[in-house]
Amino acid sequence: MDAYTKEMKRNQSTAYYYWWRKRKIQIYLCVAVFLFLVLSIVGAFRARRDDGMLDDLEHEIVPSVGDEMQLVNNNHNNVIRIRNDLPGLDTVEEAETSSSSNDRRRNGRKDEVSNMSAIHRPLVAKHNSHHIFLDIGTPYKRQLLIVDTGSFHTAFPCDPCVDCGTHHANSMFYSVSDSSSSRHVTCGDCQSTTSCVKDKHGVNKCWLRKQYTEGSSWTGYEVMDYVWFGNSETEFDFDHIQEEHQRMSTEYVFGCVNSEQGMFKDQYADGIMGLGMSNSKSSIMQAFYDSGSIPSDAFALCFSRTGGIFSLGGPATSAHTEMMMYTDLVTSRHHGKSHESLYVVNIVSIFIGDEPVEGGFDGFSTGKGTVIDSGTTDTFLPISVAAPFRATWEKVTGMTYTNEEQILTPEQLSNLPQITFNLSNNVKWSVAPRSYMEDISSSNTFKNRIYLDEKAGAVMGSNVMVDHDILFDIENQRLGLASANCDNII
Repeated sequence: MDAYTKEMKRNQSTAYYYWWRKRKIQIYLCVAVFLFLVLSIVGAFRARRDDGMLDDLEHEIVPSVGDEMQLVNNNHNNVIRIRNDLPGLDTVEEAETSSSSNDRRRNGRKDEVSNMSAIHRPLVAKHNSHHIFLDIGTPYKRQLLIVDTGSFHTAFPCDPCVDCGTHHANSMFYSVSDSSSSRHVTCGDCQSTTSCVKDKHGVNKCWLRKQYTEGSSWTGYEVMDYVWFGNSETEFDFDHIQEEHQRMSTEYVFGCVNSEQGMFKDQYADGIMGLGMSNSKSSIMQAFYDSGSIPSDAFALCFSRTGGIFSLGGPATSAHTEMMMYTDLVTSRHHGKSHESLYVVNIVSIFIGDEPVEGGFDGFSTGKGTVIDSGTTDTFLPISVAAPFRATWEKVTGMTYTNEEQILTPEQLSNLPQITFNLSNNVKWSVAPRSYMEDISSSNTFKNRIYLDEKAGAVMGSNVMVDHDILFDIENQRLGLASANCDNII
C-alpha cells in the first residue's frame, strides 16, 4: 500500500470518528424513540386483547329477608313510587362509577356508531305484555323483561332469591357471583335510593323497594354489570353473542331482586325494564347513549300482537306504512322529581269514525297529563270525556258503550269504528277495532279495553300502540308516530 492510500484511509477514519462524536447523541435518541414506539404498539395490542375484561371481585352473600339488618339511613322505610304508587325517596348525587375497562370499551365506539342507523331487536308478546331479551354479565345471562315506558328502573330476580316466583321465563336467575364483571353498589355510590343497609355480615348495600299502580312491588339491592340486548330466543351461537355483548355492552346499575310481591311473583317475565326519561344512572337508555353503544338518545317501540320491534337510536323505518309524524312532548315531572319525567303528549281532539267527540278534553291535561305507558295493557281516558265519548259512540254504532264482555260476529267487529286521537302538530293516532277490542275467547267474545274512568289525566296503554312504530326521541323531546307492519323482520 503506497503512502497516499495510507493517508486517505487515515483521513477517513478520522472523519468517521468525528462524525460519530457529533452524531451519537442523535443516534441514541432515535434508538430510544424506536424502542418506545415498539413498546407502545405491544402495550396497545395487549390492551385491545384484554379489552373489557375486569378483575375478579369478591362478592358477599346476599342477605335474606330474615337476616338481621342494621339501618344506616333513616329513609329505610320509604318506598319509591312509580306511576301512581307511593311517595319517593330522594335520589343521591350521581357517583363516579366508571371502570377503566368501561373506558376502554368506549374508546372508538363513538366513531363506530357515528354513521350507524338504529339497532333493532325483536320483542316477545306473551300474557298481554311485550318483552325484550337483556343479556347481563360475563359470561352473559339472558333475562326476559317487560318494556315499560311508565317507570324508571330495570330489575329482575337474582340468585339467591328469598321470595321470588317460580313461573318466570328463566328458571335460572342471574347470579352476581357467577359474573366476573359484576359488583355490588356500596352505600357511597347508591344511584336510586338513600336507604343504605348493613347485613349481618357487615356488608353495606343500597337497598330499594318499588311499588306499582296495581299494588305489585319488588325489593332488591343495586348491582352494576355489563348489559346488552339479546337478538332472539332461538339464538344459539354463544360465541357470536358473547363477542357482540363484549363489544356493545355498557355498565349499568340495576335492581337485583330478592323478594317479589303481587303480579311480579306470578308473571311470565323475569323482570321489568323501565324506559322512562331520567338523567340519573337508573336510565338504561341514557347509559347506552353515554357509552356510545347507540347513535342517538332515542328508542322506538313497534308492537304487534305476536311480538314486534325494539329499536335503539331511531325508528324502525323499514316497517313503516306511512311517513312518521312528530309531536312535542309535554314537560312532566314524576312526583316533582326534576330528574325523572314521563312521556306526556297533548290530545286536542278525538274522532269516533268520522264523528268528533264534543267536549271533556280538560281532563287530559290534569294530574300527570296524558302518559304513554307501554307497561299498562289497557287505555284509560279521563272521566271528564266519558259522557261525550259515549254519546258519540252510540251515535256512530247504535250500540251502548260498555267494557263488559260482548259477543260479536266477525262482520260486527269489522264494522266497529276506528278511534282517532289527534295530537299537537296535526299528528293522528288511529286505533283499529281489533286493537281496542280484546278477543278473550274462541267463541267471538270480546271486551272493549278503552276505559273512561281515569280521575285525572289519561294513560295510553300498549293496546293502542299496536301496529304503530312510536319513537321516544329523548334528545329532541318529541314523540314520533307512524303506522307500521310491526311483524316485519328487520
